[in-house]
Amino acid sequence: MKVAFVTRGGRFHGLGHVTRCVTLARHLKASGIEPFFILEDYPEGIKYTKLTGFKFSTIKKTATIKEKAEKIKSICSKSGISLIYADFYRMPTEYIRLLKKFSDIIAFTQLDFINMPASAVVNHCIAFDNITKKNNYGVKCYLGPKYLPMDPIYAKLHKKRRKINDVSKILITMGGEDREGLAIKALGALRSIEGVEIAVVIGHAFRRTESLNGFLKATDRFRILSDLPQDEMAKTIWEADLCLTAAGNTLYEASCLGVPTLVLSEAYHQFKIAEIFSSKSLSVHLGYGKHVSEKTILSGVLSLMKNNSLRKSMCVKGRKANDGGGAGRIVKIIEGVLS
Repeated sequence: MKVAFVTRGGRFHGLGHVTRCVTLARHLKASGIEPFFILEDYPEGIKYTKLTGFKFSTIKKTATIKEKAEKIKSICSKSGISLIYADFYRMPTEYIRLLKKFSDIIAFTQLDFINMPASAVVNHCIAFDNITKKNNYGVKCYLGPKYLPMDPIYAKLHKKRRKINDVSKILITMGGEDREGLAIKALGALRSIEGVEIAVVIGHAFRRTESLNGFLKATDRFRILSDLPQDEMAKTIWEADLCLTAAGNTLYEASCLGVPTLVLSEAYHQFKIAEIFSSKSLSVHLGYGKHVSEKTILSGVLSLMKNNSLRKSMCVKGRKANDGGGAGRIVKIIEGVLS
């Protein structure tokens, strides 16, 4: 059997959709189901998928929904696809209806978007308390952070005991693209902190290398990590005492591992997610990143460093909400739809 991952990743969309699908694809392959990718033609997402070795086809990002659906239908017919797994921020109802005419479809969505006429809906938003329910179309929905597909190492690290000590290691990671250059802003904000190791992870779609190198010429105290594979990324998060991140996949991953976080959101949907995390005392939301000053970032980091009780609370609550086993759960959902 073959499952087609229909998604996109690149400038203005980030790489989170693609990286989630790649993680799940590896789980499917281990279960004997062949993954195949159908990507909108953003170069960053295509480049990342090529590196994984998975087979893929592309569709034009500028095409209409109807044109995309027709192209996907043709690809699925030629490739022997049994099921479509679509990962988008919000997938139009018309798009789902057109695809469902020739294939079962599982829709992976975000925020509160669950009312879709798919075969099943998966939504990992922290707003949901790990529940299942039927939407307005009578479709079963799997809701909450325990349904986020994550590399197996997260579940392994989650089982380890975590101690909340004084902060000696800070990790900065702003996603695969970092469209607003927030990593550089964060480095500027934290350069005055003494006695703390600070590392920054740069993703596959990062476009500000020259600016970063120019900043680094003035100091050698920061550790720069580029294009980490998922297992190394997990270990890097685990080793941190505090994480400054955007409100994408890494926020959920850090929370799963019990790493206290501060958030600089990069887009409207990230702002809403960061606010939900903050309302549940799972993180501290500093605001929409491009409007947050270096002074505010430094103040927020220093405040959380001093607040041992809040960091302990974040650790306990985050680990309780997500055990890192989401990919295995989604594989079972896929197998159920296929059967």
